Amino acid sequence: MKLTFGTVGAIKAKLADGAPADVVIMTDEAMKEMARQGAVVEGSWTAIGRTGIGVAVRDGAPSPTSAARRR
Repeated sequence: MKLTFGTVGAIKAKLADGAPADVVIMTDEAMKEMARQGAVVEGSWTAIGRTGIGVAVRDGAPSPTSAARRR
């Protein structure tokens, strides 16, 4: 078994270029896009987890302004 890791964008590019893959793990939106391009079979995926993203600041650093949070 050969595993290939990369950002969603990198994996999408490889699939779009015709790279072979038995299993792909990426976001639901990316799967839908790849299905539209014919790189994966429409509806063949299932959710296997959730991820969260957050922001932290170093101890003593100023907190970002609300305007910076919206970017």
